[in-house]
Formats: sequence, structure tokens, C-alpha cells
Amino acid sequence: MKLRLFLFLLPCLASAVLHAQNFEVARISDPDGYTNIRTAPNAQSEVAGKLLKDEFFYCERGTGDWWKVSSYGTEGYVHRSRIQLFRDLPDSAKEPVFRSNFQQYAQLTEKFNRAYDRYNEREKRWKNREDSVKYAETRSEKEKFHETRYAILLGELPGYFCRTKDAAIIKLLFELEIEDSGSASETPDFALGECYICQPDALLQALAAFPRETRSGLCATVAFGLGNLSSHFDQEENDPAFKRLSKRLEDAAKAP
Repeated sequence: MKLRLFLFLLPCLASAVLHAQNFEVARISDPDGYTNIRTAPNAQSEVAGKLLKDEFFYCERGTGDWWKVSSYGTEGYVHRSRIQLFRDLPDSAKEPVFRSNFQQYAQLTEKFNRAYDRYNEREKRWKNREDSVKYAETRSEKEKFHETRYAILLGELPGYFCRTKDAAIIKLLFELEIEDSGSASETPDFALGECYICQPDALLQALAAFPRETRSGLCATVAFGLGNLSSHFDQEENDPAFKRLSKRLEDAAKAP
């Protein structure tokens, strides 16, 4: 199973740091379908990289026309006229963004899992070279989607869910977590933990749609996220609110 465990933890930690440093989530607004990242805040500087349509990135608002951006290991500047902040979208426009990206990531995960199934775990080798190449391609495709879309959007999910109580989106994320069970990324766990703290009834409603054997594992995922959000509680395990939330998860896991 080691080949299935993506080493996403360092990129996710980097994303969390950016999120905490006044960087905001954004996507491009450009009729050409892409925008250049410049090495300096002007149009004459060298191109450091490209931002593509539907990809998300972090940007830092500036006082001038060029804002600092960070995307998939590339940093530089983009003209503010080409940047659309995700927070400025109404929730009605955010819902299809979450749904579409979660569904696309689920498709990539299924594709990756099929490629991995060609690996001979017993003999620790691929059946043929074509299978090895296919696995590498699907892994790279999934990793880029994770870092430029999925993981970034997960950071925005709790705020959306706290306002909308959209149990359907949470149910979709739970289904994705089941499909992506081999991933080492803890980003979904933390997002679900925050969603649960904010709207426990709505999240438990989404959990109730799953059979008990599946639900118990999903409850453990939420509990892991909850346990790693100590900043929300006083002395964590001794905090009455933390105890109540933990008990409700335990009850949900045991429910018929």
C-alpha cells in the first residue's frame, strides 16, 4: 500500500502557512484561459509560470496593481485585473465549484486506483512497463489537481458550510474520502473537523446516509480532525464542548 500513500503532507503544510499569512484563495479571470506569473510586479519582467483557468492559487493583496501569488511551488506577481478572489463569490456560485471539483477529484482517484491495481503487491513489481508508466502519469495528474484545486478548496469549505449547512456537499466529500482511503493527506480530516465544530447537526445528517460499517470509519476521520483543532477549545479533552461533540460522534458511529 505504500505506493498509494501520496506524500502530500509537506505541500499541505505549506498551504496552511500561506493561508495564515494573509494570503487569500483566488482563481484567474482572463478570457485567454491562462495568466502569466511574472518574476517582478510589471509586465516587462520574465515569466515565472502560468495560472490556468479553473486552477486555484494563493494571493496577497497589495496596494498597487500587481499582487503577489503562490501556486504549486511557483511564486511571483499577477496583475490584479486578472485575479478573482474566491471569497467574493456568492455562496450560490461556490456550491457548483465545490461539487464540480470534488467530482473531478473522485474521477482522478478512481483512475489512479485502477492504475495501482496493476501493481503486484506480493512480488513488489509491476506486471509490465506500460502499467508502471500509466501509474506514474495518473499519480502526477492527481497530485497536481490536489495541490492546485482540491486541497485549496478544502480550506474554504468550512466557511461555506458554516453559512449554508450544505449537507449534500459534505456527503459528497465523505464519498470521496471512501474512494481516496489510501491517501496520506490529512487536509480533508481537518476541514471536516472544522465543519463539525461549526454545524454538528448538518454534518451528522450527512453521516447518517451511510451504512454503519462505513459510517464508523467516517466518524473516526471527523474525530481525528476534531482532535487536531485544539485552538477551538480550552484544554481540549476537558472542554465540555469538545466532550459533547466527541460523544455525538461516538453515538453516530454506533447507531444502526
